[in-house]
Amino acid sequence: MNDRIDAIFHGANAKKMDRQNQFHDRGKALEDAFFSRVDQKLLQNLKASLESEDRRSSLGEVTGIKSLEVLDQLIEVGATPESLVAVSIIPVVEVAWADGKLDQKEAAAIREIAHGEGIDQGSSGRQLLECWLNESPDSALYDAWYAYVSSIREILPSDKLNELRDSIVSHAQHVAKASGAKLGLNAISASEKSVLKRIEGAFTIASA
Repeated sequence: MNDRIDAIFHGANAKKMDRQNQFHDRGKALEDAFFSRVDQKLLQNLKASLESEDRRSSLGEVTGIKSLEVLDQLIEVGATPESLVAVSIIPVVEVAWADGKLDQKEAAAIREIAHGEGIDQGSSGRQLLECWLNESPDSALYDAWYAYVSSIREILPSDKLNELRDSIVSHAQHVAKASGAKLGLNAISASEKSVLKRIEGAFTIASA
């Protein structure tokens, strides 16, 4: 009986370790993909900001994630500040490039909404966003994001997962709406709706 309990216990621990290792590996892949275009000086400045005494506040400013509880939970389960920056900004980028192009009016709308979310001109978060407004990302960046979020789903409590989803989807929706308004449109485009649905679905835990 004890041997059976030990086997179950060790099996559960091994599964947990596998999830943690996968989470770490996918986080590293996401960081590599996201920061591939970033100037090394900017990256060093970002890391210095995130390693400051008020680390949570700095991370909230860069990512736009307002809930300190969510940030604490993500860091507790092993998310790095760099991976969280990528997690928060990539959905905005994907919506921006939803129709395969990004003109100056759309880019201006995205900068306005970023400012409204506290990502101001000259900040590290704004400079990171600019890196991805100048040239369309390839699918590998988005693939890395969805893979990482699927790992977050497995280790983050459902209430915190929902808070993270709502924060990220809200930012992406604001960008889609602001882009339409800037172009004199009243509706989110079909391609933007498709991307928003896919982003929100990435946080959905499949039913057993």
